[in-house]
Amino acid sequence: MAGRDGRKGSRTTRPLPDPSPPCTLKLLMIGNLHTGKSSLVRNYCSSDTTTLHTTSDIETHSIGLLDCLDKTLEISGQEVTLEIWDTAGTETYDSITANYYRGADGVCLTYSIVDNKSFDLLNVWMGRVHENTRLHTPVMLLGTKSDMEEGREVEKGRAQSYANEQEDIKYFFEVSIKDRSSIDKAMLEFSKYLIRYHNNEEQGNQVKPQSNQGCCH
Repeated sequence: MAGRDGRKGSRTTRPLPDPSPPCTLKLLMIGNLHTGKSSLVRNYCSSDTTTLHTTSDIETHSIGLLDCLDKTLEISGQEVTLEIWDTAGTETYDSITANYYRGADGVCLTYSIVDNKSFDLLNVWMGRVHENTRLHTPVMLLGTKSDMEEGREVEKGRAQSYANEQEDIKYFFEVSIKDRSSIDKAMLEFSKYLIRYHNNEEQGNQVKPQSNQGCCH
């Protein structure tokens, strides 16, 4: 059989597309004290999936009063580094932490399912996001300590409704450091969304989560 160039048995070949260049996403982990933010970040960023890590046994690099940890993922063949900033107990220092909101690609907003007050103050944290980040910076709502069902104070449906009401909250998950897969799934889905979001932002398009807004796991 002749190929397209007329030679028998020849095939035309197309060059493989260039792989997407590596990218870095700056994520902020915010929320009330004692929601487990630091433990969540450290366990997620650790390569050791068999040990629960405390806030002191994972090396971090700090700038000012904030800790920063990195996590590298491969998403559709692209190397993506998550630069996760943890307020690490500086929540009351608004003048210090406000500077670190700027330039954020996404925000992880946490509350504890066993602490109703941490949920009631979500509007305060959303206000800080709106005040200090770019317009419509994507947010993922995380209900932490989901393994402590017996002490639950915040019903899942209530948090789901809140996420649905907030235009900038694109995902909602309940997570626990005792279930590493719940954290991995939440961060992966949000990272995929952020890549699509920022690619489409550059092209002037809009992007929606592939799954329903406020999806709950």
